[in-house]
Amino acid sequence: MGIVYVQTQDGTPLQLIRDRTLEEYCKHFRHQGDDLVTILLKLAQVKDTVAFYDIGCGEGCVAKSLHENLKERAERLGLDGDLANKVTYIGMDLECGNYWVASDKKKFYRGDILDILKENSAQLPPIDLGVSLFVFPYISRKLETLEALIKMLNRGDGLGILLIEPFNNHQLVFLDGSEERPLTVAESLSGGFEIIYPNGSELRLVAKRGETTPLNVNLAKTECDFWQFSKGGLIGYPGQKISYYQRV
Repeated sequence: MGIVYVQTQDGTPLQLIRDRTLEEYCKHFRHQGDDLVTILLKLAQVKDTVAFYDIGCGEGCVAKSLHENLKERAERLGLDGDLANKVTYIGMDLECGNYWVASDKKKFYRGDILDILKENSAQLPPIDLGVSLFVFPYISRKLETLEALIKMLNRGDGLGILLIEPFNNHQLVFLDGSEERPLTVAESLSGGFEIIYPNGSELRLVAKRGETTPLNVNLAKTECDFWQFSKGGLIGYPGQKISYYQRV
């Protein structure tokens, strides 16, 4: 497919990052000290099947070598290489990518992430591990998308994990009359998950058993906060959307 751009405020096109690799994912995503491949192998040791969600998969480069890398890492650790076959990759993105090759262990969905989750909720398996890299800043319905993902986290034979980077806190704003204040995930989506490691650019959630609490705010509007050019180079945040919410 062609290169995907967003338009900056000064009219300059900004190319979206769509060709992330498995190596890059392993550098960005860690949980309890383990990288992405190790997390998946640990899940595969205790589960018959493992659903791995690549939320905003872009070109789908991660899927290309995922199972080969899982097998290689397993054998290097003295584990059964067949553990790799327990993992099903599920990629979703607004645009198709060059490595979107579906199989029994690799599935792809095209469209808005929130719409995909709603329209395919009956056929999609619970999320054992979900990751999202360089995606959430571009999403308008941030909390709605997060709520849909949380509802899909595995709560049966395991507890699902959701890792999002970056998740910029400044992009969630609560409108109270003429006042504006920061809005946190915990106060807008209470219950159903445990926030393991929140900071200014990363969000780690682990499911709790039982039902999730619905979103208790409504999206009021979104505003673009694109990169601005300065004499010394680029400043600000790239191609992102600030989501404004109000009370239900």
